[in-house]
Amino acid sequence: MELALGTEPTNRYLSFEVARAARKLVEEVMLVKPGENVLVTVDTAGDRRVAEAVAEAAYAAGAVPTLVVYHTSPTAVVEPPAPVAGAAARAQVWIELAVAYVLHTDAYRNARRQGAAIFALRAWTWTCWYAAWDAWTTRPCWRWGKLFAAWLPAPTRSG
Repeated sequence: MELALGTEPTNRYLSFEVARAARKLVEEVMLVKPGENVLVTVDTAGDRRVAEAVAEAAYAAGAVPTLVVYHTSPTAVVEPPAPVAGAAARAQVWIELAVAYVLHTDAYRNARRQGAAIFALRAWTWTCWYAAWDAWTTRPCWRWGKLFAAWLPAPTRSG
């Protein structure tokens, strides 16, 4: 059943598909290694189910995930709360899922300087999340997801 409400009504809607997509992100895109500290952040406007699936996939890969949910800023490119910035500076991998994204902030730049591998997916809903990572769907967000994926550099993390 497809709903046009934005966020689907249950936590289990397409849960298997989202779990597979989260695993692909963690293992094949971000190349997360066992023991790495993985920070997953989402604001209150983001889809927490996606953030939880990503944190669960990181844990299943042997990493040490930390999931942080924080308030939504009125606009994007606003510094996140200090505890989020502090955690980002200490993470080896930061997966940012906030609607009011923090790209181009001091927190983002500092995390990059500290060597974090950062992947930012802004405002992805449950349905768009799984659609973008599985070619067998033809949902409209798949077209955007395919274009977005084409912009990603080939995985080159080392060490």
